[in-house]
Amino acid sequence: MRLIRLDGSQMTDKKAAHTYLQKQLNLKGYVGHNLDALFDVLTTVNEPMEIMIIHKKDMTKQLGGYADKVIRTFKEATTQNSLIVFKII
Repeated sequence: MRLIRLDGSQMTDKKAAHTYLQKQLNLKGYVGHNLDALFDVLTTVNEPMEIMIIHKKDMTKQLGGYADKVIRTFKEATTQNSLIVFKII
């Protein structure tokens, strides 16, 4: 299983968040730099993957309500793709 640790403190604004996510997730097809594109690529992942977010408080402080939308996107993707496990640490 591929383990991906996402550091919420690195997501300083929306643009930085999507750039960071694209780099860390290293998933082909994630090109839209928006939550719809993130959801689309996560639901088509065909390898087991565990995604963890650390420093959620920093992420929330920096992104405000958008942080909740990012987290919701990951959670919703897990309901569509059983190969993804998502955790907040």
